[in-house]
Parts: sequence; structure tokens; C-alpha cells
Amino acid sequence: MTDASAGKAIALFAYDFPHRKSSDFLLELVAAGLRDISVLAAPKKILQHSDEGSYFSRSLVHPSAPDMRELCTRLGVDFHSVEHGDSVRIGEIVRGSGCTLGIIGGARIIPSKVIRIFDQGVINFHPGKIPETSGLDAFFYSVKQDVPVGVTTHFIDGRVDAGHQIWFDETMIGPEDSIEVVIENGYALQRLALRRLLRIIADGGLVPRQPIDRPRKNEPMTARQKWDAVGMFPAWRARHFCRQTVSSLFDACASGLPERVGKILDSSPSFIEARDDNYWTPLIVASYNQHLPVVEKLLSRGANASAAGRKGTTVLMYAKTKLLNQAGADYRLLDFLIDAGADVAARDVFGKSVMDYVIAAGDEHMAQYFLKMQGMA
Repeated sequence: MTDASAGKAIALFAYDFPHRKSSDFLLELVAAGLRDISVLAAPKKILQHSDEGSYFSRSLVHPSAPDMRELCTRLGVDFHSVEHGDSVRIGEIVRGSGCTLGIIGGARIIPSKVIRIFDQGVINFHPGKIPETSGLDAFFYSVKQDVPVGVTTHFIDGRVDAGHQIWFDETMIGPEDSIEVVIENGYALQRLALRRLLRIIADGGLVPRQPIDRPRKNEPMTARQKWDAVGMFPAWRARHFCRQTVSSLFDACASGLPERVGKILDSSPSFIEARDDNYWTPLIVASYNQHLPVVEKLLSRGANASAAGRKGTTVLMYAKTKLLNQAGADYRLLDFLIDAGADVAARDVFGKSVMDYVIAAGDEHMAQYFLKMQGMA
């Protein structure tokens, strides 16, 4: 990013002790070209009922986070050790610096009186899907509630993990990812979401807002509940890996990406007859969108050329739609389907064949094509 962000004053809520997210977010702001940054660093507190238990292996190596005060000094960033509930002191800092937007790199609950100080609001990056994983233990609630893991970027209000959603980014799951890997990938998504947000701000774009319906927040989990979630993780991982992979396959078919389709089917060949929400197969999607290279790829992998949708609409019926009444239409895709066994005479739940629909559309040229394919012309 260029220095287009320069001159935009931002307050970073952080901790006044070594804290990975606080320091990483500060570095992201500086790397984005921001110069007017005020770090509001909350002093360390001894929390009651904090869970120090370890529920999965921690083998990934991370360098120790730097001291925030020292990091700010080296970067030339204004540093303020201040309680995040101190609206008087924060108000003085914000007015003096001209900050209009707050970003949370590290914070506990920020009260409404502090949020209201910022003309543009305060943005948080919650490590989970809101409202399902509001509060602490977001990852464990993701597994328990059987929802995707990821990052909810949102404007906060006086409630915990509520306000207005900007976007939700889902963490991609690998078939053998450990809990540790899933959580680490989710953390990386927080930094990527911050970068995207800063690009929008630098370009003067509008940040989207969608109200979050969060009737209540989740209570912190007990150790037993966390262990139960750990036990559910393998099945949760398998479900979400399959869902994401199938979604990627359908996106590749709709976008006309044969190499991507082949790569997905190399690792997950059984998904070739998967169904989407419309009950379409990958071949139906590729055929409807006239992506001949993808159709060839799917047929070579054994896709069913006679597959039909929920109402019996065949692949051929879908494939002919965008070709109807088009001058000089290329029928090679139809040729491939018929050569692969697509039944020209098949009828849907309404008792109609592809020929019936072609005649009803008044496409005489295509009607002659299908008559020929049936040996009737």
C-alpha cells in the first residue's frame, strides 16, 4: 500500500505488556502507511477464573512479542498506558490526536462511553462467527455449535461481540489440520482482514455495516465442555472440509476453471456427483454456464451425463438454455454430453423432453439438431 493512508489518525486498543496481537496489529498499521497512531495500552491485570489449561498440543514456534512501549518508541508511535474504561483520559487523547476510528488489537470489554468518543466507531476482529461464538472460547464454541471457524470483523457497541458486522472471513480447513493449525490460520485471517479494511479506508471507500442479531453472549466454557469440544473436533473437521471442498468445486465449475476442478477431484474424486443447494451436480453447473473445458474434464472423470435436477431437469436441458435462439450457436458442448451418454429423449417431472422445450422456445435450428441426434432428421 502507498502512503494514501497517511494523515488518517487511528487509535489502537492494545495491552501494556508483550502481547502478540497488539504488536502485530501495530506493525500492520505502520506497514499500511499510517503515521498518526495512538496506542491505548491497558495495564496488565490478574484475572479471576482464567483458564490456564492446555487442551491441544502447542508445537508451533512463535517469537516472543515485544514490549509495546518499547515498540512504539522505536516506531515513533504515541503510546499511552490507560485503562480502556477511562473515558476522560481516552477522550483527551483522542481529541488531542484527532483520532476518529478505533481498532482493537487487544482489549477486554470497552464500555459504551468510550466507544462513543470515536466519530467513526471502534472495530474488532473476533476469532469466530458471531453470534454463534460470541464471548470467550470462540474456537470451542465453533466446534460445539458446528459452525465455520473464521473472523468476524465488526463495529462494536456496548455489548460483548455485537454491533454491526463488516464481513466474515472463513478459515479453510485441511483434512488433517490439527486444532493448533486451525487456530493459527484463523489468527492469520485477522491480520488479512485488517489489511483489507485499511485498504478500503486508504481508498476512501465505504465500510459495509450489517446489524448483528446477538440476543445473548456465550458463557465461558468449563474445562469439561472444552474437552467435549476437543472430542468432537475430528468429526467437525471432516464435515467442514467436505463442505468447503464441495463449495470450491462448484465455484470452479461455475467460473470455468478446469485445472482447479481437476485438482479438487484428484484429492476428492467422490465429489464428482455432489449436489449443491439447487440439487445441481458439478456437470450441470459447468454445462449450464457453457464451460466446455470443464465439461470435458468432468466427463473424463466419469461424471454422469444423464444427471438430473430436483424436477428431473436433465444436463442437456440445462446445457441448451444459453444456446437457444443464438445465431451461430456452438453445439460442441451438447455433442460431448450426448457422446457421453446423455439421453435426448429423457423427460422431466412435467413429462417434457429437451426437444419440447426447444420447440416451445421457437428455435428451429436447435430442434433440427436434436432430431438429427435422435436419428429422425
